[in-house]
Amino acid sequence: MKPFECYIYVMSNGLDVALMKDPFVEWSAENGDRHTNISFGHDEWWSFFFVTLNPKSLDREIGVRYDDDFYLRDQQLFKQSLEDYPLLARIEEFYRDAAFAPAEITSLRDELIRTEQLTLDANARSFLNGMLNACELASSERMGIRLLSS
Repeated sequence: MKPFECYIYVMSNGLDVALMKDPFVEWSAENGDRHTNISFGHDEWWSFFFVTLNPKSLDREIGVRYDDDFYLRDQQLFKQSLEDYPLLARIEEFYRDAAFAPAEITSLRDELIRTEQLTLDANARSFLNGMLNACELASSERMGIRLLSS
């Protein structure tokens, strides 16, 4: 009887950092793609983006159901208001993956370093430090980063 191999990955129910050779395609363990122990909760993400960077967002009302066009306009407004941080602006939704190619990691790190001068609460600081650690890991291994929404 042949042994059965099984891998179990515990997701954080948040944004999990994975290192990938090409984060824009399917996962490939053969290419060295791997999970890290870096993850972020909603509070960290929210604080970094909506408290520290303070992007524009369309007004919402509780109990109102919005259509796809509303969310598309909201995403565009978010990205436009973060034009000084075009790579960080990709992380515009907590429940959507965001990817950064190996060639973009230095620029992503530079954007993150520029945010160090802003006012950061503990949650925002945690997000910033985790992303800087992810950039260091990715650079040292010549990998890209994919934030996996779980």
